[in-house]
Amino acid sequence: MILFSLLMCFLFFPSEGLAHGATISARVEGNVVRSESKLSTGKALQHGKITVMDGSGNTLLTGETDHHGIFSFSLPKQKPITIIVNSGDGHRAEWTLGEDDLPQQLEQTRIKDILGGIGYIVGLMGLGAYLHYRKKLKNLSNS
Repeated sequence: MILFSLLMCFLFFPSEGLAHGATISARVEGNVVRSESKLSTGKALQHGKITVMDGSGNTLLTGETDHHGIFSFSLPKQKPITIIVNSGDGHRAEWTLGEDDLPQQLEQTRIKDILGGIGYIVGLMGLGAYLHYRKKLKNLSNS
């Protein structure tokens, strides 16, 4: 009977402590990677141990999440990178930033782009001149 009562308590009154895990997400903001770690309950994972690894499994850096579950670091040159959070009580999560997630170097300005911009400006000037002289001709014909 006691076993049955305990089973009913676990089934109908679950506790946050009975089923929780860790989650992590990360994004690149300029030259900084910002990761956010949470428990499955939605609460920030405070003081979680962070490990950042390259594609070969080498540790690039380690750190700890703040009281909001945030950990930020400079974007490393190695790509891809994997960010691992460990809550300390056996819960672990990871997030990989691949080549598609990392910002690419801006292409050099091409001569075609420069000439296109100049053409656009000349076209607008021509349209302005046309409208100006059209208005002037209209005023002359009304006089």
